[in-house]
This record gives sequence, structure tokens and C-alpha cells, in this order.
Amino acid sequence: MIRRILALVLFTVVLAGCTTNLLRSPRDEWPEIGREFAKSLRWSGADLAATFFTASARSEFLNAYSDTGAALQITNVRHDASGPAAGDKAQGVLAIEYYRTPSVSVKTVTIPLEWICVEGGSLQPCRWQISTLLSRLP
Repeated sequence: MIRRILALVLFTVVLAGCTTNLLRSPRDEWPEIGREFAKSLRWSGADLAATFFTASARSEFLNAYSDTGAALQITNVRHDASGPAAGDKAQGVLAIEYYRTPSVSVKTVTIPLEWICVEGGSLQPCRWQISTLLSRLP
């Protein structure tokens, strides 16, 4: 009997630990989601980073940044939050250090980003996505 009670308590604790992430509001993910975007752009390339954009901004981002493996070489990416999220919107600043081969001169560009919390569904009320249209790096 005591083993069953202990097993039930252990099961309840494990189950509670698993569901705390599901109960976390996506709005609480700001500004960590910006750092995840910067990491994906730096290390995984444009295809994964494009998933952070709204559908309307995604294709323009892919057109501008899809040559990452060829002429465009990104050396560092940093995302800084411009403050806390205000409702369904948040502001961030993306700093990209890069060069284009055959040049070895590293350039730095700073791009302001606007993030919006897009409605998802019943389990996930919304998710942060970039609504800013990014142009090709100079």
C-alpha cells in the first residue's frame, strides 16, 4: 500500500514537471526567443532562421539571406531586446557581423526588428514571430 502511494506521488511530481513548460505562456519567452533566432541564423543558416518570421516576411528574408553558404559569411549574430514586451508586440535589435567572399573585411550592420505574438491555438495561445521585412545585407 505504501509503495502504491509513493509511486502515485512520484508519478504526480514527474507529471507536474513535464507540464510546467506547457503551461508557460509564450509571452514569457521574450527575450529568449530573440537569442534563439540569432543562434539559428549564425549556426543553422537561413532556412531554420526563416521559421522565426511571419509568412509575409519569410520569403523576402529567404531571398536576402539564402546565400549564406556561398558568398555571404556570417561571423557573429547578436539579438538585444529593446525592452520588455508590450502586449502582443516587442522590439529588438539584431547586430550581424559578416563578410562576402572573396573580401575579408568584416562589416557590421544593426537592424531593428519588430516581433509580434501570433495567435497559435488552444494549447499555445501565441508564438513570437518577426514581422520586419529584412533587406539584403550591403
